[in-house]
Amino acid sequence: MYLGIIIVFNNDEENLNVPKMVDLFNTLNLKICLVNNGSLDKTIDILQRIKYQLNTDSDFFIVDNKFDKGIKNAVKSGVRFLLNENEFDFIVYLKSNSIGQLNKLKKKILDLKNNYQHTLVSKNPKRSVLKNVYSIQDFI
Repeated sequence: MYLGIIIVFNNDEENLNVPKMVDLFNTLNLKICLVNNGSLDKTIDILQRIKYQLNTDSDFFIVDNKFDKGIKNAVKSGVRFLLNENEFDFIVYLKSNSIGQLNKLKKKILDLKNNYQHTLVSKNPKRSVLKNVYSIQDFI
């Protein structure tokens, strides 16, 4: 089972705790895509500093959208990027203010790996790019 995580950021320079996020991302051991959604502050610089401090960068990606076009388009750009890297059984997305919920998701990952088909919330099968993309609230 391959699980990807997309986290969308927008003008979050003041809220980003680099050491805490580096520790969290180093323990997740998942494909993670951070999407900077048109931030006007130094969010992208901080995200790049986080990537630089991680143990690995093969599972960690940053997408820099120059303009804020909303959460849905930010998620789509993250999904497209991740799908170019690998195939995923599903992808979870969240906004930057929900990063604390990644700890809850981390606890459920073992359950998801063993029996994830029964955990997923049914979605509209007509969607193409976002077919297997779920909000973190679908799992927690």
